[in-house]
Amino acid sequence: KIERSRTAEQNTCTMPSDGKYCKLHFYVVAQTEFGQSVYVSGSGSSFVNGNYKPSKAIPLHTTPTEYPVWRTLKPMLIPRGLVHTYQYAVFNGQTIQGWEDIAARTINCSDEVVKVEDEYNVTKKEQNFRLRAYSSSGSLSTSIGMLSMLSPQDDHDPTSNFGDDDLLKHDELKDLALKYTEKARSVVDAASLSTIIGERSLVISCFHLPIELTRKSNTWSVKWNDSLIARSDQSVSLDTNTYWIGTVNPGRDRILSEGDRISIRNVLSEIGCIPIFAPQELIDRAYLGYCKQQLWPSFHNVDLLDLTHACWNGDACISNPELSWDQSSVQGHWEAYLELNSLFSNEYTSMMKDTVKHPKGSVLWVHDYHLMLLPRMVANQEVKEYGDRQTKIVFFLHIPFSTSQIFRSIQHGGELLEGMVHSDAVGFHAFDHARHFLNACKRNLGLKFQTRVGGLLGVEFEGRTVSVLMRHVSIETAKVDREIIEYNAQEHCDVLKKKHLNKKLIAGLDTCQRLSGVALKLLGFENLLDEYEKWRNEVVLVQRCLRPRNRLDDEERTSIELNRLVSRINFKYPGSVDYEEFDGLSTLPTGLRQGLWLASDVMLNTAVRESLNMDCLEYIYVKKAPPGVLVASEFGSTVSVLSGALRINPFDLKTWKITLDESLRMSLREREARKFRDIEYVISRPSPVWTKQIINDMMSTSSTSNGDGNDDDAFIFSEENESGEGTGQKFQTGTKAFSKLEISNVIEAYQTTSRRLFVFDFAGTLRDRERVNKFIKNDDMNITKSNNHDISADTLQYLKILSDDPNNTVYIISELGTEYMEETFRDLPNVGLAARDGLCYCLASHSITSNDDHTDDGHFMNQDGVMDESNISNHSASSTPPSISTAEDSSPPPPGRGRTRTSSLGSLLDMSHHSPTNRPSPSPPSSSVSGSAASSKPGSLKPSSSLNFDMSSLVRGASGGDLEALGKLRNWYTPDLGVDWPTIKSIALPLLNRYTGRTNGSSIRFREPSLAWSYYRADPDEGLMQ
Repeated sequence: KIERSRTAEQNTCTMPSDGKYCKLHFYVVAQTEFGQSVYVSGSGSSFVNGNYKPSKAIPLHTTPTEYPVWRTLKPMLIPRGLVHTYQYAVFNGQTIQGWEDIAARTINCSDEVVKVEDEYNVTKKEQNFRLRAYSSSGSLSTSIGMLSMLSPQDDHDPTSNFGDDDLLKHDELKDLALKYTEKARSVVDAASLSTIIGERSLVISCFHLPIELTRKSNTWSVKWNDSLIARSDQSVSLDTNTYWIGTVNPGRDRILSEGDRISIRNVLSEIGCIPIFAPQELIDRAYLGYCKQQLWPSFHNVDLLDLTHACWNGDACISNPELSWDQSSVQGHWEAYLELNSLFSNEYTSMMKDTVKHPKGSVLWVHDYHLMLLPRMVANQEVKEYGDRQTKIVFFLHIPFSTSQIFRSIQHGGELLEGMVHSDAVGFHAFDHARHFLNACKRNLGLKFQTRVGGLLGVEFEGRTVSVLMRHVSIETAKVDREIIEYNAQEHCDVLKKKHLNKKLIAGLDTCQRLSGVALKLLGFENLLDEYEKWRNEVVLVQRCLRPRNRLDDEERTSIELNRLVSRINFKYPGSVDYEEFDGLSTLPTGLRQGLWLASDVMLNTAVRESLNMDCLEYIYVKKAPPGVLVASEFGSTVSVLSGALRINPFDLKTWKITLDESLRMSLREREARKFRDIEYVISRPSPVWTKQIINDMMSTSSTSNGDGNDDDAFIFSEENESGEGTGQKFQTGTKAFSKLEISNVIEAYQTTSRRLFVFDFAGTLRDRERVNKFIKNDDMNITKSNNHDISADTLQYLKILSDDPNNTVYIISELGTEYMEETFRDLPNVGLAARDGLCYCLASHSITSNDDHTDDGHFMNQDGVMDESNISNHSASSTPPSISTAEDSSPPPPGRGRTRTSSLGSLLDMSHHSPTNRPSPSPPSSSVSGSAASSKPGSLKPSSSLNFDMSSLVRGASGGDLEALGKLRNWYTPDLGVDWPTIKSIALPLLNRYTGRTNGSSIRFREPSLAWSYYRADPDEGLMQ
């Protein structure tokens, strides 16, 4: 009705003088909060009669791919030749939050099709400056670039109508930068963290505490380092109880006495830090061994083959090449990693009891790959101790996440993934890394993801929705401004300029490791000098390399390679490379680093794999007048947030030397334009804002996915999960169809009733099931295992207790076959079974043996030993409890066939009812039951003890006599559905054979009486598509 009303309003708006209308498309960049949406409305006389009324505003739409661009799904028809005014508004649900706080926008449509590209709360004058910058440089800013990619394409130049008056002058540029700075600070001050998490405390867990410890005489002192999680200006710790947990590093050669540990603990407690004193031997194996030698390369997409043969491990591939695949020396690294995470878990649990006393626990923020098991350990400990999870957990990965194929090569990759998804939110700096994580969850754990309202992603795990977040952090500009003065950055700048007088400087700052791509940088720079004679005496590459000593072999071999390249280049072109290494440092001293930025004209980054790089962001901010140019690798996350940077592929040397030449020749006007594109982002994402955004996203999502099944509005897209192989049945998570079982209700119902029916699913309920979406399946579907299919002894005992109660009727339903069901539950004769998802079923033992109420007088068996349906139906009609209804197939039978009835759960309940004092022991069924007699009576239930299965391939260790006896444990019944199976198979088999031949790993399964095509062992994505 609303849409029809709006269409009518469009048709009744002011008529154009020439009778012509314009098709108007709206595109607007708007950063919205969780659950918000964007609307547009305009003048009453011409703009769909909106008259700025919220109830008549037109909703705009976005998708996770297009966000933050909002657009109209269909063009709006408005009269040509008239001036229209309009504004955007943000809604929260159906409630308006407010209009833009700028003057109303105007538009005069004279063409047949017009596209409007705006930024929310940004005037046309500011926006036109960005578009002119695009026209002169050929590169798109973050917002305008997305608009250009999403909006309809035409031959019209979006900048052709802009005059010089539309451009911002240099002073205006400074004013805008100041405005954005104030805006960023207002964001920091807008909402305190305490308003987001309430009275909870924030606990930050990281491997190294973000501090620097020093000792003078016998006194220890501490100060915060430059880490982004350290306490800083406008820190969230100012309004929220914040604690840090991590190891301390007083020096490898220093052995701390007990007195030292007490002193350090006391000093750190004053700033909210809780130290973990891990033995050096444990750090060597867990941190330097497992984290740096195994996890770090794997997460950067370096597999075991590369690690051992591509000179990553010099000793292995040179001195002992035959032992390069021998991993026996690192087997203890995993145990050390477990122990390290356990230390953190125990420390956090102890701290929660002694320090943080809040009924709802705290917020635990776990940083990086050193502590991937910590979320699982904390959650399991709380469930064990309190019965439920108490802590809200965020896990944030600061390095790239590998592809699922590389991740599968990690020996304990599944455990690492499960550790991550025990968090409430998992964060990354770039979507590329989140995409690999989602794919790994899907193919390694069989988990599915969904898109939630507000643009967030979620992974379903154990009834919870784990949020997947992408948030990049930036520098703290106030701190940088203070450091430039405090550490004499300008003096270091002057020294460099004097050293390389009248030359352009290209700055490079990287870790001395292969994946930093410094060798590619030197080769590309050499190529530039070879091809462009102009730059041979005009430009110098100032390269600084750090050797933090956490990957000793890698750093040593990389250093040798780099020094050879530097010597070769300087021999050909003397003084072209200014190269220096800094041993034992993970970051360049502040004064030297910022002086390098001030002195350089270009910053060059050629990382092969990289996630967080704060140096690029700092360079853009520090290099103010004249601004510099950032040339960055497309394999790092930096270029995903900095649209003013020039992107390069470090491996494509011939192409990026052209880009480097372009950066050296770039005009001042374009440099300023590129800086302006990125300065807003750089100054508006300091650590406090980033922290609030992450925790706010986590809290907002967890509040709508608390497992009560009432968040049906939370999902806008959800992949379907298959309930089991071969069933064809599917369910969708996150809906009201499935709700959490209330144990108290079950107990109350049990205690207040005299007869009870229990129907249990098998795989997924009584035991864990293999997820169909996993790429590599375990062999737990192989029923040759004589282990009761991993059903625990406790579960079997509980089933026996329930079924032995004469007032209980217990049935178990599975998609598996009859023989396996018999073997698994052979010690539970009083449990009824339904195999093949109910296609075949057998009653509990008392229903097929002599009984005063049933089989003795033939109440349910006819003279041929076949179940008499008429008696079942008549009996169930009079005795079925009101809550259980009988069902009858009312559809007409096939020609020449009888009518098929389906007995209900109510009839099964009555068939199993018996006198408490007269429960006979199980006995084999009579041998007089005739399968042929059953099959001759359409619509009857026939015994199916002779199904087409080779038991020798299904039950391990059973002899022929055992198998024969096994087949006589129970009588199985299956409805005669009146189907001509030979005809159906002759039609279906050729088609199924065709798909089986085209889908590796798929198979055809012959069942009685059914035919199934299974892609259980195939690639799940390919199987689902087929």
